[in-house]
Amino acid sequence: YGRTKLDSRTEGFVGTDRLYNGLRIEQVPGAPAGTYRCIDAAARALGCVPINPFAAYTPEMIDYLTLAAGQRGKSELQDSVAFLSGDLFDLPAGPLQAALGVERRTFEGNLDYDESIEKGLVTGNQIMDTPQIEIETKEAFFETRVPLLHDKPFVHSLELEGAYRRSTSDYLERSEDYGTWKYGGAWAPLDGLKFRVMRARSVRVPVPQELGGGGQTFGVVNDPCTVARRNANATRAANCAADGVPATYAPPTNVEQSVAGFQLGSADLEPEESTTVTYGVVWTPTFVSNLSVTVDRFEIEIDKFINLFGRQSIANACYDSPDRQFCDLLTRGTNAFVPNATYVLNGVNDIFANLAVYDISGIDVEVNYRFNIADAFGSGGDFGGLGVAVRGTFYDKAESVPRPGAPTQ
Repeated sequence: YGRTKLDSRTEGFVGTDRLYNGLRIEQVPGAPAGTYRCIDAAARALGCVPINPFAAYTPEMIDYLTLAAGQRGKSELQDSVAFLSGDLFDLPAGPLQAALGVERRTFEGNLDYDESIEKGLVTGNQIMDTPQIEIETKEAFFETRVPLLHDKPFVHSLELEGAYRRSTSDYLERSEDYGTWKYGGAWAPLDGLKFRVMRARSVRVPVPQELGGGGQTFGVVNDPCTVARRNANATRAANCAADGVPATYAPPTNVEQSVAGFQLGSADLEPEESTTVTYGVVWTPTFVSNLSVTVDRFEIEIDKFINLFGRQSIANACYDSPDRQFCDLLTRGTNAFVPNATYVLNGVNDIFANLAVYDISGIDVEVNYRFNIADAFGSGGDFGGLGVAVRGTFYDKAESVPRPGAPTQ
């Protein structure tokens, strides 16, 4: 059982609603010239202080504008496992080893932001709460190691290894069943030299932060409906016209550089899956004690990788698809930099989905050497040992397809 609790507080935020009201002032009726008050009567009742941004801030202004806000959250992990393991019976090359067991894991958590952060009433991005979400996984597993040959010509040892795990994960009133496995073996033609190979399937279920909640973001989104882009295809042009965007629409650069939006969790996520193949050699020379050298080739492919779709891709899909995909994630409206326009692209939300495919391969190299300190310096006594290791990974392939139909990167 494990638990993590968070209680964080940040001082010195500026209340954006307070700043808004404090900048809108009027002369106090019947008072001497230069005596001001906030225009909004409700804000005055809450202690609004007139703000002059072109002079030094008074202590009263600072006290009125600044406030503290934070977040609180908790996550809990419970893991129970029961198993039987040991030697089932003896084979000519040694005992057949096996393990059989069951496991149950639950992970749950939430993150609650203060209302001022959740409603975007302080400087900084607006952030939504991550609701309480529980993920429960039940598993049954079997593992075995089978020795085939031992101390034969050109076969110091030969063994096979395998495992299978059947799992069910429940979250957000849905259930996912899947199997993970591995199989492979090792062959040592002589003492100190071993070749090994393994193929395995792994699965990762989404976590609460990917299933719910969200945070605000700003950045560049090129509007597909501008005069320079709307005629990329006939479907786009027709959809832009249907949304009331004029054919001559050409917003200034700063409008497209500050498009708001949220990165949102999704309750529709499925588990990620990866397939891994490794093969290599382990060399522990008999003529040099305490030295080991391993070289392993790895090939990893991850499918249904959980990733954000991309706000630009969402905007393009909305206008390039006949069925108007993802258009519910876009908002258009007014913008002070485009007078009299009601069709400016002001917001594009992003959402987590099982999108990407990763294909990675390379070689891991590791050299380990241990020696006795006293022996190394030729002195008596016992001063313990020292270990030296050199490790390196050399990639020859690292490709990804960030979303279906996208070019390989």
